[in-house]
Amino acid sequence: MNSRQLEALFDRLFPINRSITGNGLRKSLAIIGEYIPLNIIEYKSGTKCFDWVVPEEWNISEAYIEDQNGKRIVDFKENNLHVMGYSIPVFGIFTMDDLLPHLFTIPEKPDAIPFVTSYYKRNWGFCLSHNTLLKMKDSSYRVCIESELSEGSLTLGELLIKGKSKKEVLLFSHIGHPSMANDQLSGPLTLVGLASRLLTKKEMLKYSYRFVLAPETIGSIAYIARNKSRLRKRVMGGMTAACTADHGGFTYRTPKRGNTPFDTAVETALKQSGEIFEIHGFSPLGCDERHFNSHGIGIAIGSLMRTPPGQYPEYHTSLDNKDFISFDKLTASVDLLESAISNFESDCIIQAIHKNCEPKLDKHGLYPTTSNKNDKNQETGRLVSIWALADGRLLSEISTGLGISTVEARKLADKLAAHKLIRIRETL
Repeated sequence: MNSRQLEALFDRLFPINRSITGNGLRKSLAIIGEYIPLNIIEYKSGTKCFDWVVPEEWNISEAYIEDQNGKRIVDFKENNLHVMGYSIPVFGIFTMDDLLPHLFTIPEKPDAIPFVTSYYKRNWGFCLSHNTLLKMKDSSYRVCIESELSEGSLTLGELLIKGKSKKEVLLFSHIGHPSMANDQLSGPLTLVGLASRLLTKKEMLKYSYRFVLAPETIGSIAYIARNKSRLRKRVMGGMTAACTADHGGFTYRTPKRGNTPFDTAVETALKQSGEIFEIHGFSPLGCDERHFNSHGIGIAIGSLMRTPPGQYPEYHTSLDNKDFISFDKLTASVDLLESAISNFESDCIIQAIHKNCEPKLDKHGLYPTTSNKNDKNQETGRLVSIWALADGRLLSEISTGLGISTVEARKLADKLAAHKLIRIRETL
């Protein structure tokens, strides 16, 4: 998918009111299912997931605050951030003093509507700009929230693109927030764009790639609870994707315990991308990767983003809208992951066959017969280096030392293998 196609999908998804459960979440996944073949999975309310329980399903049809003249001061239909997530039904006339504890603003960002939720405790509320609050001078207001909390389910979408091996890379993004562009939709759109590209070349894939789109925290925990054994057995590495469309450089957080070959593939792609980037260690306060890396699970999942969540002023507000993001940056995030997977697919374990001093490369047609030390061609030096380091280690480790991508190193390794100077073992 290109930037124009990603923008078209964004425009369909952005207006939908999503939460950790409910029809908005299902509708969003159904739309995405038109682009990639998602398997829709439901977890019933009350399902125990380790220390957590899937909550009741929440749906909402209307919500507003009217002044004494019947004018709507706050209207859910204008922006679905206006209602606190999981608000219980409310209807009646409230004095301003009684209403005020249920109104949420950000005084230091007076034009922004905040994103507020109360998933696990019954409550209700409205979110509005602080400037709007300052204009509310009536003594009482009519309040309406037409919502429903009932036994239902939590919904997620999953796609497995099968390669030759059952070993998997897991790619996860959360999709359970209402209309926010970078914090909500950029991650899922990045993975949809990547999946659509991998589907076109699935016959050539060495490894399998599992995509999961689920509500934040409870979605990943529920998914892990049901699939723990398989995940621990098959997942070689992977990452979560979030906040991938703002104008910042890339940030990659590695897993809790060391780097996997997939992390090396991502880091190599970052170095080759031409963009500014930072690599940090695991954060216990990160996104859903923290659950995969947790005690008793131990699945090495990293996290890709541009500006990390909470580190830009628009985060979790109505200012995180379409004007804030760049579809070129979003597409570049898809490009980066596609490059990382190309590196990962090219990786292998190499072992020298030729022994007793380095091979005479010109004898094998791999070295020019005329020696010129001023020649800028680095290929022969790299061939010698790859052979010299072919002692059962990963090609990605060697390519990192040479300052080239694993894709480039693989082309050279294939040349050496063709002349029976090294042996290649494909699976890691």
